[in-house]
Amino acid sequence: MQDSSQALYETIQGVRQQMAEHPEITTWLDNHPDDPQTALFQDLLSLGQSLQRQLVPLGIARPDWHENADVLAGIEAGDRASRNANTLMNNLLSWRTVIPRVAYDNVAAILLDHGAEMWFLRTNQVGGADPTILPLAPTELFGQYLVIPTAFSRVIEALRWPRWRDLGIVLLGLGAFAIARLIGLQSHTNEMQARLQPEIADLSGKRAVSAFFAPALLEELGFRVLLLPHPTEAVRLWTGIIWSGVSLGLFLLYGLWRSRRRQGHHSRRSFVLYQCLCLGILAMVVYFSTGSLLAVATFHWGAWLWQHWVPYPFKGKPSVS
Repeated sequence: MQDSSQALYETIQGVRQQMAEHPEITTWLDNHPDDPQTALFQDLLSLGQSLQRQLVPLGIARPDWHENADVLAGIEAGDRASRNANTLMNNLLSWRTVIPRVAYDNVAAILLDHGAEMWFLRTNQVGGADPTILPLAPTELFGQYLVIPTAFSRVIEALRWPRWRDLGIVLLGLGAFAIARLIGLQSHTNEMQARLQPEIADLSGKRAVSAFFAPALLEELGFRVLLLPHPTEAVRLWTGIIWSGVSLGLFLLYGLWRSRRRQGHHSRRSFVLYQCLCLGILAMVVYFSTGSLLAVATFHWGAWLWQHWVPYPFKGKPSVS
């Protein structure tokens, strides 16, 4: 997978170099915008941009890829062997290609999205088993244990900085949560009034800031990022639905357990369940729409602040859930 990724990257760079060395190509494309060849070339450039974002996620190419390109292509003079410098820095620069299955799935998904077709070649051992020709994992940590590379990939993918569009989605999610919570409070008025305790006055600015890390960031990392397929993963619809159900179910159980441990009020459990359900569903929508841990953690934090700082529409003093 490393060699294939390197070959893809060098091919993209080769096309760009040819365009830079032959400006008449750009001139012809500009003069023939409706020509089928122009459309095909634009598709090729779009594919190259998508692949480069996948192969070079940090925007900096591994130096050993360029140095070994001619050797792998068989046009390097002499007998110099290709040697990939598997240093920590190089692996971080191309971390998506370090995990073979993750790299394969992501590249295949990009090619399919751009209209390509896949041809699967199946190899079999004929005449008995031969353990000496079994494929070996590149590393024991990232090759033999599926959970580790999957979790690693999801966390790294989710660490990207939110875009302006993502912040808009967060605000829409907070608005939806505020409306849903208000509806829930109105429907649970009789149930809640008998158990309210004046605890909101204890909320300090320090506690509000620390709430971004726990519970917001910590819970989103555990219940959303690690459990749900990242939007860049090529998974089937039913796979995403099943894992969404698992994530939401665990989040509801956790919310009920935490409420029981802190309050012990049986009469408030239906409202706690309703509130966790709204928060869990909207958090999944925000995460699937943004793919950013920071964005969904910000949404969770905003919902937490809304719960603690906005008074209940009841008579008397409000309470913290």
